[in-house]
Amino acid sequence: MEELRNSQLLIMANLPYLSDEVYQNSPASVVDFEPKKALLAKKQGLELYLKLLKQIKEKKLDKVCFSLYLIF
Repeated sequence: MEELRNSQLLIMANLPYLSDEVYQNSPASVVDFEPKKALLAKKQGLELYLKLLKQIKEKKLDKVCFSLYLIF
């Protein structure tokens, strides 16, 4: 991990982000455009983002200068 200390890490993710409630109330222009599994996530839409942040911490990547772009 020492070799990463002065490195930069860029993480880009287009993870599912809609809660079940938001998904159910979304217009057809949203739900008909993408597969359900590409839009819907548990834990109020945050499940995979929380998992990603946990993995970053577990791998000690939070010690590296990194940028995390979350685009909704």
